[in-house]
Amino acid sequence: MFRAITKYSALLHSQAPLARLAATSFTSRPYTAPKNTAHDAIFVPNSLPAIGPYSKATKLGNLIFTSGQLPLDPATNMIIGTTIEQQTRVALNNLQAVLISSGSDLSKVLKTTVYLNDIQDYAAMNDVYASFFSSPFPARSAFQVARLPKNAKLEIECIAYS
Repeated sequence: MFRAITKYSALLHSQAPLARLAATSFTSRPYTAPKNTAHDAIFVPNSLPAIGPYSKATKLGNLIFTSGQLPLDPATNMIIGTTIEQQTRVALNNLQAVLISSGSDLSKVLKTTVYLNDIQDYAAMNDVYASFFSSPFPARSAFQVARLPKNAKLEIECIAYS
C-alpha cells in the first residue's frame, strides 16, 4: 500500500505532463449534480398509451430515450405482420413516430437496441433495418430474449438527439 501511495505521489509531482494527467485523473472529486435534471415524458399522438407504467419516450435536454417499440398497430395495439421483415418494418415506423413526436427522426439516432425472440431472425431483421438508416449508422446491440410482450418477434429502442 505504501509503495502505491509513494508511486502515486511521485506521478503527481512529476515533470512529465502525461504522468501528471494520469495521476490527477484518479483523484477524488465531490459529485456535483447537473443543474437541470428535469426530464419530460413524450406524448405520441394517434397512438394508444404504453402497455405498462412507462413513457413511450423521455427527453432530457436534447437527448431522447425511447421505450422499446413493438410491431403494434397504433390504433388497436395488436401485432402487425407474421414475418420478421414485416414486424421490423412496423416497429421501426413506430420508432420513427415516437421520434417525430420528440422533435427528432431516425437520422438523429445515436444507438439502438434490438431484442429478438429468435437470433436466427437477425439477418432478415438486419436487411430491413439497413433500409431505414444511412451512414453513419447508429451504434447497435442485438440480443435474443426468451419472450417479448404480445409474442412479438422483436422490440427496438433507441437513444437519439433533437
